[in-house]
Amino acid sequence: MCKVAGNECIDASLASLGYSRVTTNVREWADVHHPSVYRATGHSDEVEHFLYVGGGIRRHQDAVAKFGFRSPVVEEFSINALLKYGHPNFGQWIAQHDRQIGCIMNFNLDCLHLPDKQRCIPLPLASRELTHYVTTTASARLLPIVRDARSFTGLFRLLASDVEPCTWLVSHGIARAAQVVTLGRLLDVPREAIAGFLAPHHALYSRHVPDPDIRSSVDYFVDRLIEDWERRNN
Repeated sequence: MCKVAGNECIDASLASLGYSRVTTNVREWADVHHPSVYRATGHSDEVEHFLYVGGGIRRHQDAVAKFGFRSPVVEEFSINALLKYGHPNFGQWIAQHDRQIGCIMNFNLDCLHLPDKQRCIPLPLASRELTHYVTTTASARLLPIVRDARSFTGLFRLLASDVEPCTWLVSHGIARAAQVVTLGRLLDVPREAIAGFLAPHHALYSRHVPDPDIRSSVDYFVDRLIEDWERRNN
C-alpha cells in the first residue's frame, strides 16, 4: 500500500484513463485534505477536466474523491458573478479557492453510485481498494457522462440539464447560472431559451442573492448577466 500523496498505483491507473498528475502544494481544497490533482490530458482548449483524491477534512485517513470541469473564461466570469451578486460571505470562500487547480463546478465521485448505493463505507486513504474504486468509477461511470463535455456545446448541455451526478442541488447555483448564460451567449443560444433553462432552478440560486429584483425574476438576472458579459468584451 502507498499514500495517495505519492501513489504510483493510482497515478498509473488514472494515466491509462487519460488523467495526469498536476504538481501542487495545495493543503485543502473543496473538502479534500492534501488533494492529489489529476488533469485530463485529452482536454480541449475550451474545457478542462479534473479529478481530486485526498483525505476527508474531518477524518484525514478516509478517502474523498471529486471530479470537476471548467472553461477558463467561463469560470472566471462565474466567479465574478458570484462575488457581485451573491452573499458577501462568498467572498471569503472565493479567497480560499485555488484558481490554478480548482473548478467551481465540482462534484463528489460517490454521486455516481447514488442509484445503486454501491459505496456504503469509507475507504482508507492508503489502500488498493481506493485505487480500484477511483479508476473503475471514473472508467465505467464518469467518462461516459463527461466525455462529451469537452467543448462549449457539450459543457452547456451538461450544465443546463439537471441529471446525476451534476445536479443543480449540489452546485453553486449563482455560478452555475452565470456559466449557463455565458456559454449560451458564446453559442448564440436565444436569450429566451437561456432563461428557460434557468427558470426551473430559480429558487435554488436566488436564495443566496440579496437583490430582491433577482430573487423575484429569472429574466432580470439573465439580463444583468448578459449585460455583464457584453460589457466585459467591450
